[in-house]
Amino acid sequence: MNYELKTGDRVSYTRTVRKGNQISISARKGMLVSIKGDVAFIRAQNGRLIHVTIGNVRPANQPNALTEAMQEAASEQR
Repeated sequence: MNYELKTGDRVSYTRTVRKGNQISISARKGMLVSIKGDVAFIRAQNGRLIHVTIGNVRPANQPNALTEAMQEAASEQR
């Protein structure tokens, strides 16, 4: 991680939802409210306060964790 996050920053994050044997991963945006340990509390665009592992949070102007994973997978296939 080569960036510093602080309260009030606009951030992007990934959200993973498991339903049965399916996994859905989506990239979302919000505002960083606080960080406690390895958990970031983010005010989502819909107004809800959510918690996300800090490793899944990036500044809004940086590629999000989902994009990084896809780019890494694509480079491994070359």
